[in-house]
Amino acid sequence: MDDLIDSIVDWGRARNIDNPDLQAGKISEELGELWGRFNHGDHDSALVKDAIGDIFVATTILADIIGTDIESCVRTAWWQIKDRKGKTVNGMFIKDNN
Repeated sequence: MDDLIDSIVDWGRARNIDNPDLQAGKISEELGELWGRFNHGDHDSALVKDAIGDIFVATTILADIIGTDIESCVRTAWWQIKDRKGKTVNGMFIKDNN
């Protein structure tokens, strides 16, 4: 996976993708595409996989632009949520407010 992440970062740098605001917008655009697929009842097509992959690529590049890396971002998020308490309602985890 490290080679893939390095390739993504190199790809973004080679194309001078360096505007964090625009890159965040790109992530939003890709999320919209994923949501659109789900709204049409599509949960497992190649288009869904592509949208999820695009979100990962865009987020990996954004992390690099702001001077961090995707792995440390995921690690930070994991440490924030790993011990959360809550319940699952209709397949979605709802954290306790405590």
